[in-house]
Amino acid sequence: MTESHRLLLTFVLTLVGSGLGTTLVAGLLNHRLNQRLELVKAVLERGSRIHERQMDALMTVYSRLEEASFYLQRVASAGRFKGEDEGQLLQRAGQALASASEEYSAKKLLFSDTLTNGIDEFFNQVLSARVSIGSALDPTLQSAKSVGEFWDRAREAVYKQLPAILDAIRAEAKNVIHGRPS
Repeated sequence: MTESHRLLLTFVLTLVGSGLGTTLVAGLLNHRLNQRLELVKAVLERGSRIHERQMDALMTVYSRLEEASFYLQRVASAGRFKGEDEGQLLQRAGQALASASEEYSAKKLLFSDTLTNGIDEFFNQVLSARVSIGSALDPTLQSAKSVGEFWDRAREAVYKQLPAILDAIRAEAKNVIHGRPS
């Protein structure tokens, strides 16, 4: 082999080798980037599904809590519409609360601690209001003062405390829905 052949062969091998090496390195980098991209896409997709489930659960629970609050306010109100019966209103409130409780229990893990604390506080206040309403409606109570005190406690709970708790739940739910930190 002559010197010119050797030089030509070295040049061809260098050209092919460097192109092949670059191609291999680029292929490896591309493969690694694709793996990372797939991982990021999977994490985002999972987060999106969880967020959708949170929104569905929040809308259901919140609407039922609001409905229950409405019925409890109707029971505790000083005036009644014609045909309104306390028993029916309490039953409707109970149905709304049962529906909210069922959804909440099934999806509680999707909610933030702030939301679960607010919803738990709402249920506790409803229980307190329900006890006061039940006591006020109890025919065995003879004292007008006692009955009045129970109605006052019930009205305080359903007109002041429950709406405040619902407002806090609504604000936190909007933060979750719109992706803002609490």
